[in-house]
Amino acid sequence: MLKVVFVIYILDILVLGLMARMMAAVCLGSGTRPGSDVIRIEKTKVFIKAFKIKMPMLLFLSILLTLTSAFLQNKNLSIFIPLLISGVILISSGIVSQFGNRPIDKQILRWTTTYIPDKWEYLLDRWLYFHRLRTILVLIVFVLVVFTFFGDKSFQ
Repeated sequence: MLKVVFVIYILDILVLGLMARMMAAVCLGSGTRPGSDVIRIEKTKVFIKAFKIKMPMLLFLSILLTLTSAFLQNKNLSIFIPLLISGVILISSGIVSQFGNRPIDKQILRWTTTYIPDKWEYLLDRWLYFHRLRTILVLIVFVLVVFTFFGDKSFQ
């Protein structure tokens, strides 16, 4: 049983780390920098297309791993509670994605070099705001899971 929990922890940390890294890369690459408006829009479209399938899959997997490790450790409240909170934060990250980023994603993907709406800067800024919020939530979970793992006395 201890080996199963250990493997789930390690997989969870790897998936969360990968997801946090991907999200941070988008944050760093999508900032408002001087340059062509078309380049900024196209860069955002590339990020949206690249992570359209990967991010939801990684998020689902990390929720599953985090909640599984929480329930396997339900007798140890100092481990169970932070992992349960982490699972809830991950679910809220998915909600931000679904109701914040996804509607804007659909609009941005329809834009072309000949058609860019008047409010494009506002929409890109909103998209980046929601993305940064998701990134912060995932980073919080990553830190919580890592500290919980290293605080778990059963592995020492």
